[in-house]
Amino acid sequence: MTINGTDEHGTKIQQAAAQTVPVAQYCEYISAQYRHVFAEASIANTDFIRTTEERHKTAVAHFWHTLKSRGHIYSAAYCGWYCVSDETFLTESQLRLDTHTGAGLLLDSGHPAAKLYTIEGLRYFLLREVVAHSDGNHDPFRNSIGQVRGKRQALRRRLPALR
Repeated sequence: MTINGTDEHGTKIQQAAAQTVPVAQYCEYISAQYRHVFAEASIANTDFIRTTEERHKTAVAHFWHTLKSRGHIYSAAYCGWYCVSDETFLTESQLRLDTHTGAGLLLDSGHPAAKLYTIEGLRYFLLREVVAHSDGNHDPFRNSIGQVRGKRQALRRRLPALR
């Protein structure tokens, strides 16, 4: 089973849409572009889902409730770095500081990161606990990463302009 889709939430989407059209219209356009590229690259999928779809919201609510009921969700404050373009919270070791501006830049992508000051009440889940309770013969993360790398290589061969 292969599922593709678009994540239509978050700061990056809001910022991009604000420059052009309403968020919903922007997401509709982006989703159509992804479907087109996948079709052109002969990437077949079992399903294509958007995070704005009701079935996705229902599945996430169920997943969240399950994690919470098993004690895998906790609340804590966060103070540190965040990269909007990579949608990633970062540690100091993942950055280099620009000596002129003091801005953080990701070591692997070079994208800028902003220092966030204490944000209270964020929710986290314990990934190591979820993985520890998964079937020992199946590592969903490792299998998914291998599939993504294979598809990415195929895309690069078929669409060299995307390199």
